[in-house]
Amino acid sequence: MSSAGTVLEHPVVTGVRDAVAGLTGACGAPTWQLSDAEVETGLASLLDLEAKAAALRAGLLREAEVRDLHSRTRAPSVEHWLGDRFRLSRADAAARMRSASVLGRHPTVEAALARGEVTVEQATVVTAALDRVALLPEVSGDDLADAASFLVAQCTVLVPRDLARAGQAVVEALTVSPSEDDPADAAAVERDLARAEADAQAAERNELRVTRHRGRLRALLDLGTLGEATLLAWLRDADKPHPGEDGFEDERPLGERRGDALVDLLATAAATAQAPQPAEPAPVSPIALLTVTTTLAELQDGLSGAGRLDTDGTLSAATLRQLACDALLVPAVLGEPSEVLDLGRTTRVWNRAQRRAVALRDRGCVAPGCDRPPENCQVHHSWHWSDGGPTDLCNAALLCGFHHRMVHRQGWEIVLAGDGYPVLIPPPTIDPEQRPRQHHRFRLTLLTGRHRE
Repeated sequence: MSSAGTVLEHPVVTGVRDAVAGLTGACGAPTWQLSDAEVETGLASLLDLEAKAAALRAGLLREAEVRDLHSRTRAPSVEHWLGDRFRLSRADAAARMRSASVLGRHPTVEAALARGEVTVEQATVVTAALDRVALLPEVSGDDLADAASFLVAQCTVLVPRDLARAGQAVVEALTVSPSEDDPADAAAVERDLARAEADAQAAERNELRVTRHRGRLRALLDLGTLGEATLLAWLRDADKPHPGEDGFEDERPLGERRGDALVDLLATAAATAQAPQPAEPAPVSPIALLTVTTTLAELQDGLSGAGRLDTDGTLSAATLRQLACDALLVPAVLGEPSEVLDLGRTTRVWNRAQRRAVALRDRGCVAPGCDRPPENCQVHHSWHWSDGGPTDLCNAALLCGFHHRMVHRQGWEIVLAGDGYPVLIPPPTIDPEQRPRQHHRFRLTLLTGRHRE
């Protein structure tokens, strides 16, 4: 109450009323008189207002539920009261109450929404991911808080679709096997590991379904991790048109080229099977060359998902042992010099060893949110070769074709951050503060350190 005896309204009421009054005046003004910069500024301010309004609405809806405001009208629930009082459908009222409840479980996201740092759609994606994190075993409150801070930070560079991928990566990174510290849990741990290994092997099974439709055979492939990586590697050659000129150009559609290449492969395999076999069969080169990263300890301990392909897929211990027995893999020896990886200014072209090394480090395009695997990427000179940059690993970064062109066209810089992974720095025309952006796959190590020790 003021000194004059008048009642002062709460800041929530006055703030909302002033915002409504301001918008009422703005809605009557003609937008065609705005400059381009004013249009952009107006949209940015409205998105900021939407976020702040959503955070405030969530708090008010939770307060209405705590106070049982629906009991005043004898409505059976807050959703019914909300719909009747503000002319909302039951579905809309229920959705608003669910959103308020979810934001209440994740105050870090609600606070970011109130500051206008995330959009309403981004907040929905982040809270959905955090709800999944909260259900994981052995995840503490600190883990959940770290995950929330990580995903909120990613909102500055990721659109909702890519943010959902980052959320999935957080869930996978915080999913850990049980500990064997307590001997009483040894049997349960063994069962969990066996189940995980069986699930991993089931996910790696390859299945081919063949049906006949109108006199033609149709095939459907359902491939596991290794089968998918092998097929993709084979397709890199099968998709290439055959060379030819003067009427012999290969103008077949992509699907036809793949079909013909597969038939040729099967015909060769059938002919080889029927031919007399020598006493010592000659070694057969694998169709695809794959790089698998693992450690000897993980291979011997039988950890599920211990191996990782250069396509970023994981393999079970059984498949790893099979590959090691058949010697159909390229071992990635980390920490020991086996090939020359730095060439300085002697050549502009990256050699095979360098490409393999940068693929193991970056595991795909380094542009935030991009999920293109190494085989769909090019090795970029962070310090351009034309400007004196060396052909060394510290000057390399994987970029898909789209983002490679974007980096050159818009003038992005790429440097190695303190964590040893590439970070992208936008030009001032995109971000005047030139805040660095790094792919979430590298930043996830901050969340998983305590789980992988």
